[in-house]
Amino acid sequence: MNATSGRDEESVNRRCQPGVDCEPRAAHHARNMAADPDLADASWPLLDHSRPPHADELLVLAIDLDQTPADTAVLADYERDRAARLHGELLRRRHLAAHVALRQILGWRLDLAPGALNFTRDRHGKPSLRHHTLAFNLSHSGGWALVAVADDGVLGVDVELGERLRDVESLAGRMLTDDALAAFLALPPAQKPAAFLTTWTRKEAALKALGVGLPGGMEHVHLAENPLRVVGDDTHLPGVTGLHLHDLPTLGGGYAALCQGPTARRPVCRRWSTAATSAEVRQLPSGPLT
Repeated sequence: MNATSGRDEESVNRRCQPGVDCEPRAAHHARNMAADPDLADASWPLLDHSRPPHADELLVLAIDLDQTPADTAVLADYERDRAARLHGELLRRRHLAAHVALRQILGWRLDLAPGALNFTRDRHGKPSLRHHTLAFNLSHSGGWALVAVADDGVLGVDVELGERLRDVESLAGRMLTDDALAAFLALPPAQKPAAFLTTWTRKEAALKALGVGLPGGMEHVHLAENPLRVVGDDTHLPGVTGLHLHDLPTLGGGYAALCQGPTARRPVCRRWSTAATSAEVRQLPSGPLT
């Protein structure tokens, strides 16, 4: 791990400096949500399916996977096969629900039938739509998923509920620079999970925006604040410098971040409901994508 000037230190330590009453964002919201479950709904109001999507709008849509019927008829065979290889009925059901919702959201945005969408993948495995420049990204953790979608640009989104988070100090050592790791280790134990997951979601969102995912190396992604953005080594990750980051509202007591480039747009956060009937959602044409 290479020592740097400590750009990540500011990110890790900004929200929870030792000796300062600066409670991590997600920990604060998670406790409030335990007392008031409606707080999540206030941060993620339900999307009005009946209105046409705005062309210049950057949407981040939250999907409750345990309340989402998985109409697998809209999925391609390879999508169903991938879900079938997962271990456990709950994982399979949530995976299917996430990908059904993704197709429904993209279909709504493009005014196309969800089952008619034709996906392709680049050499790193990042999906895109054939014949369309629509930018999108999907992340899911536990019972929640996020889909970011915009007409163009690059997008990466990450959500982490931290349900099975163990040994954050060891994990932090793999993704932080030496200076940032020292700042992290100095935090009170109760603040470390929030600081770790805040930084993790930011870095993974950046790697997903670049299309390389975790193999791209979190150690090559450095974070700066005011405004929150990515600064890094373009030698290892071409295009990483200048990406814009947003911390997203608490979701299910977890942590979420959005990365976009090359321009910054304010994300609009909404909840997506697949319970909408065909009368509530604009009628979508059937037939193959051309």
